[in-house]
This record gives sequence, C-alpha cells and structure tokens, in this order.
Amino acid sequence: MNKIDKKVGPILENVPMDDLLKTPRFETESERLVGVLIYVSSWMDDCINNTLKPFDITRPQLNLLMILHNNLPAKLPTGLIATRMIDKTSNVTRLADRLISRGVVLRSQNEVNRRIHELSLTPKGIKLFEEIRTAMTKNVWNIPVEKLSEEEVQTLTALLFKLKS
Repeated sequence: MNKIDKKVGPILENVPMDDLLKTPRFETESERLVGVLIYVSSWMDDCINNTLKPFDITRPQLNLLMILHNNLPAKLPTGLIATRMIDKTSNVTRLADRLISRGVVLRSQNEVNRRIHELSLTPKGIKLFEEIRTAMTKNVWNIPVEKLSEEEVQTLTALLFKLKS
C-alpha cells in the first residue's frame, strides 16, 4: 500500500469515527484533521441527501430555494443568485428550469432591463421550502446542538471559518 493509500484508506473504509481519530496512519495532526473533515463532510452529505430524498430535491436546488426564501418577497436576478450559491459550479438556469417545471419557482423578466431574468418562489414553492426546512431541522440542523454545547458549536464554527479564510 503506498503512502497515499495509507492516509486515505481509513476514510474510504468508513471506519467508525473513534477508530479514525486513533489511527496511526496519519503522519501529522493536520493530516488527521483533514481526514476527519472529509469523514464528517461525507456523513453530513448522507444526512442531508437522505432528508431531501422524499422531496425529490437536490442540495443545489435546496440552496436555490433557500436563497429565494431568505429574500422573500423580492425577485432575484439569476446572476446574483449564482454569486450566493454554495456550489459555485451550479447552473442556476438549469436548476431553476427543474423547479419551474414543478411549479415552485417563477421566472420573469426584469421590468427595467429585459435581458435580466429574475426568480421568485411561488406559494407552492414557499410551502415546499417550509416542509423541507422542518425536515432539515429535525434531521440535520439539530445534529450539532444534540452533540455539542452552544459554546462548542460557536467555537467550532469560528475555527472552521478561520480555516476557510
């Protein structure tokens, strides 16, 4: 097994978190941290995807719905939405087309500049988002508060933002 396989192996094998933290395969604490972040990220992805599955919604579609919901009742230009998306490779037009066909998003032309298309939630979209938010709160967003104190959540959040910056 080469050096890379020794580092990534525990992550790919879905080793329990306790074992992952103790594994001697990481040469530095920094490598262990990245391994744990990858492991936790994959676990969180599974929690999110399993929660969204009954709604037939993808994470990028949820992100689009959330952006629109957070700006109600305003219509937002697709270009602005693209800058706010978590996954910067998301194609807002393609995502919107799928949500428009379901009747949850409405596309309109800007009254001043007809080249700009704006998106907004329909009443059906607002209802769908509220149902998804309830499920996400129960199955995803409550995970940190169930496992960490409020102070630990704040510290972890600050450290992750520090790592990103």
